[in-house]
Amino acid sequence: MDYFDDQFIYASPIENIKEQQIKEIRNAKSTTLKIDAVIIVIIMFIMFLMFSENAIFKYYLIPIGVGFFFIILVHLITPAVIKKRLIRKAVYQEVVDLYNREHDDKYVYSLKPKLLDKFNQRMGLFTRFSNTSARYRIDGEYNGVEFSIINCTVITSTGKSTQVHFDGFYIIIKNPVSQMFQIRTDGKPSVKGVKFERNDQNGYRTFVEVDSNTVIDSRFTSLFEQIMNRVQLKRLYIGSDLNEFHIAITPDLKETISEEITQEEFNRFYDYFSGLFNVVKEYLDT
Repeated sequence: MDYFDDQFIYASPIENIKEQQIKEIRNAKSTTLKIDAVIIVIIMFIMFLMFSENAIFKYYLIPIGVGFFFIILVHLITPAVIKKRLIRKAVYQEVVDLYNREHDDKYVYSLKPKLLDKFNQRMGLFTRFSNTSARYRIDGEYNGVEFSIINCTVITSTGKSTQVHFDGFYIIIKNPVSQMFQIRTDGKPSVKGVKFERNDQNGYRTFVEVDSNTVIDSRFTSLFEQIMNRVQLKRLYIGSDLNEFHIAITPDLKETISEEITQEEFNRFYDYFSGLFNVVKEYLDT
């Protein structure tokens, strides 16, 4: 892409990210100092109780050791937490803003959105008895059709253990399709009241309603294969419930940056999100 060659274009996004990074570091330092203070107060309180009970001196080392262990642990994990927050709070926002400017689009990025729509229960790409939580979402419109790209996790929990069924990008395209089907790299549909028959292809599975004599339009199998070849991913699922078309991608994307984000790292995120937008656009263009 030609605009990646112009370093001036990147000055504004990267400067904005660095400004946000300074704020995140300042907030993190304030939080860690408060945690340190709480831990020290707890240590002193325990030592006071031990002193009142005439505890042996060597036992004083236990609360001191445990307390300072947690202080060190907090300081070790804080940089990773700052980076993760920076990526999701600033980097992705700048990526979407730049894409909007370059393509004259008006996509909206939102952090920690509330999911009022039970989209997985309707489509049944994953077990309908699961819970879905979202980290962020991008909402937009193309050719008059609304779509959402949601970074989310689909899990089931028994109280003793938790199983992750999906962790990645879930794309909802609000465009009716004349066939009910699913195409998947693994697993099977979970649609209430509907039974599916499975047919194995080269590297993926197709599912249509039992006794429906449905032949999946080659447009969808071609789309599935194109996504597999063009997007860095681990697993892929697409499906239609006649009312909407859904795509779920488990990405092969490292969500990490250096101490200060580089142009190359910004390019990597921009390329990946551009690929997701192009999937939507190419589907709606066919």
